[in-house]
Amino acid sequence: MLIFRYFSRELLNSLLTVTLIVLVIFLGNQLIRYLNDAAAGNMALGVMGRLLILEIPYLLGLLLPLTLFIALLLTLGRISADHEWVVLKACGFSPWQQWKMSVKPCGAIVLLVAILTLWIQPKLAGYRNQLLATTNAGATIETLIPGKFQSSGNHNFVFYVSESSVDHKHLKNIFVAEKRATPTKDDTQWNVIKASSGELVEDPMTHAQFIQINQGKRFIGETGLNNYQVIQFDRYLMLARNPPAGAMGNEMDALSLSQLWGIASIKSGDATFRHYAIAELEWRIALPISCFLLSILALCLGEVPPRQGRYARLFPGILLLVFYTNMLFVFRGWIASGKIRAFPGISWMFLALVLFIFFYAAPWSSWRKKYSAKTKGA
Repeated sequence: MLIFRYFSRELLNSLLTVTLIVLVIFLGNQLIRYLNDAAAGNMALGVMGRLLILEIPYLLGLLLPLTLFIALLLTLGRISADHEWVVLKACGFSPWQQWKMSVKPCGAIVLLVAILTLWIQPKLAGYRNQLLATTNAGATIETLIPGKFQSSGNHNFVFYVSESSVDHKHLKNIFVAEKRATPTKDDTQWNVIKASSGELVEDPMTHAQFIQINQGKRFIGETGLNNYQVIQFDRYLMLARNPPAGAMGNEMDALSLSQLWGIASIKSGDATFRHYAIAELEWRIALPISCFLLSILALCLGEVPPRQGRYARLFPGILLLVFYTNMLFVFRGWIASGKIRAFPGISWMFLALVLFIFFYAAPWSSWRKKYSAKTKGA
């Protein structure tokens, strides 16, 4: 029990450190993307925090198989470099006990990855897609500051409001300058809209959101010429932003396992939609299986030979990990595009990894060592 607790504590410390570093890097990249969208007027700043929180379970399900593999290499490499494995083996600690000791912590991580990818992530993905559809469309109006002229992200509109409600849904004293297309690119013409009030409304069918301007006037004409047309209206709808079209892969993220299986089992209908469903289903199953296989591979690679540093197996292990991960993404894309069949599909990578483990690990490696020793002795 003491050895098990010691090994589990060392593995957990390495796993938390590696996972935290990688998670911060990925969240930083995602934050930069959200800030770019907010600067372009396509996203409100108020939702970025919630979106980043929703990204954490998804990233954990994706990164834990990788970070567990690296943490095992770091832990086993340090224990081997400090000659602790030598002492344990000298005291009768067998390789089977070493593997048995690693089952519980690695099994707990595999179970956590399965729960995240198979059940938690689809629910969070549905909430994230709904949040993007209902909030991003109103980003233009939500980023307006009362008493200040502001340009839209595409610089085709200039907005001014004197007052805005707390939820940014109701506006007063609105001024809008709309850029008009002209025959020559150098000539810029604007239509001007002036109204007493406005509000944010949503189309219940398409979920597109509009700025509804009430009781106003629209001035149409050429700058510098006294030939303006004045149109008075009771209600004028200005498209704030269409809801995200949403790639088909993003739509599949929010579907449950039963829904994906139902779509994948239907032979008739849209083949493209079915291929995306199959790719998403196999991808979710592939993550916990990959976590299990990579942990076995790390246990085979982790023990460092004598007179080598603790990081001797880290670089080749990371190269192998990068290759395996990239091939998973490649097979997922091939299945989604219909280039390869659903079965075996991603299972080819599982088979390749199992064969690599079999030819690398015992008893094959011990037979190879004995055979080479006999050859040298002869």
